[in-house]
Amino acid sequence: MPQKRGIKLSISCTKGTTDILSLRGTFDPTSKDMNFTLGLKNYLLSDFSEIFKNTVDNMAGYIDADVSLQGNIQNPTLTGKAEVKRGKFRVIATQTPYNIKGTLNTEGSQFVLSDIALTDTLGNSAHTSGYIDIKNIKNPQYLIALETKKLFALNTNKYDNQFFYGQAFFDGNATIKGDLEHTKITIVGKTLENTICNIPLSYSELEESRDFLFFGDAEKNTTTISADTKQETSTEISLNLQVTPHALAQIIFDEKVGDIIRVRGNANLQINLNELGELSINGLYIIDEGDYLFTLKSLINKQFIIQRGGKIQWTGDPLDAQIDVLADYKLKASPKPLMSSFDKADSYANRINVTCRIHLEQELTKPTISYDILLPGTTGTLSEVVHNFSDDEKNIHFISLLLANSFMKDQSLTPSGSEGINSSSFEAVTAQMNHILSQIDKDVDVGLNYRPGTEFTSNELELALSTQILNNRVLINLNGYTEFGQTNEQHAETNDFTGDISIEIKLNEEGNLRLKGFSRSNNDPLNEREGNTHGAGIFYSREFNYLRELFQKKTKE
Repeated sequence: MPQKRGIKLSISCTKGTTDILSLRGTFDPTSKDMNFTLGLKNYLLSDFSEIFKNTVDNMAGYIDADVSLQGNIQNPTLTGKAEVKRGKFRVIATQTPYNIKGTLNTEGSQFVLSDIALTDTLGNSAHTSGYIDIKNIKNPQYLIALETKKLFALNTNKYDNQFFYGQAFFDGNATIKGDLEHTKITIVGKTLENTICNIPLSYSELEESRDFLFFGDAEKNTTTISADTKQETSTEISLNLQVTPHALAQIIFDEKVGDIIRVRGNANLQINLNELGELSINGLYIIDEGDYLFTLKSLINKQFIIQRGGKIQWTGDPLDAQIDVLADYKLKASPKPLMSSFDKADSYANRINVTCRIHLEQELTKPTISYDILLPGTTGTLSEVVHNFSDDEKNIHFISLLLANSFMKDQSLTPSGSEGINSSSFEAVTAQMNHILSQIDKDVDVGLNYRPGTEFTSNELELALSTQILNNRVLINLNGYTEFGQTNEQHAETNDFTGDISIEIKLNEEGNLRLKGFSRSNNDPLNEREGNTHGAGIFYSREFNYLRELFQKKTKE
């Protein structure tokens, strides 16, 4: 009877007086059968990083194990369990670090994640399940499933991803499936509060001016964004994301000077990254609220308020997104320079409400821009004069209003133009003050603006304040001004503070049912100080494709 041959192994690795690794047993090279006992004690978790190298890095922590490996090497059977202690890792695609601890049981050729606790660095947790399968010992496979109500899910910067980056908090589920060669990540969920997504765009204009808004030859303005949307990767990502108004999106045209569109809104986005590194985005983003900080070198620093209902549409290529957005900058200016050729021109000396509006449409990376000047609440001759501006006249007055908060006199550079430059110098100083004030409390936006008087107007000091309190459920906006130093005989000097205030209370979690109260100053160009109008009301908004959907009760998904 031939003697049965085999290999007997006894391997140990000691640290101090503790065997951190021990492997004992036998292996038959003929039948490929084995019978081993593996013991680990405070063994470094980082030694297993090769299995997950396409998905995670910065692995740390320890693992204890008492496991038997029996059967054929082509189909091993595991019995026993392993315990992860003080485990840490970072997901490469999202740059988010996590902590893990708990027990891995065994089932067939798999280590089963049945009692593993996963938390982010802020203490949010996720329920985990899945396995690590060593059936093919040369290429182990794994499947990890996560389900969470809140988890820190994105922590990237502009150097990690050239198309979008930021911080995101997530409610939903994710699966990570792969082996040593390939990983697929599938994510379905929605954004939560404190989510910030940045979309960087590079835009250039003539002679060092990189401002998004321009009035020159549009053909000479060029985009500097690369058309290559590929980043080689061995990871495939499929993301189905419901974007909510909790998430802040920032479209960055010039980060150095703060030329940024900031919006909140709703969307269902499908974002995919394939193995070739090709990124695609599909979905319609509808703006709920936002602003655009328009800057022009050191002369202009104006915050345009984006109107609700604006849209950004992606249909694949992230650089081919289409935009359709209206943004307003509201100010007060005297219409007297426009009415100098009319009878009773002096009656138009008081400042009235003026809105400078820009319309951005077509390509997001290089939009077509049109602009308009509106006089809310004003009718009659003055309204007709503004409505009948030629394109050139509108251009000149629009620039003048942004630079000097004043209409141009006779559409030419007159002494009033030089007064506007002096005024813009004061606004450059107050712009810096506004920046300092806004840093005091990031939840409160404060603005001051001082404008010296002209031959038509008095000195004016404006105050703007906006904030959200009680977990962003109460919105407060205050805008007001006071005039002083009036030398015009038709106007008595006054230090009264006149302004508008509105308070909105979100009555439900979606924020589409709100209670609003307001008090606003009446606007009459012939008699500016006629008191205030007060009011309150409840309003509800809901999107629908067919009228019947408006009356149907929404079902929970």
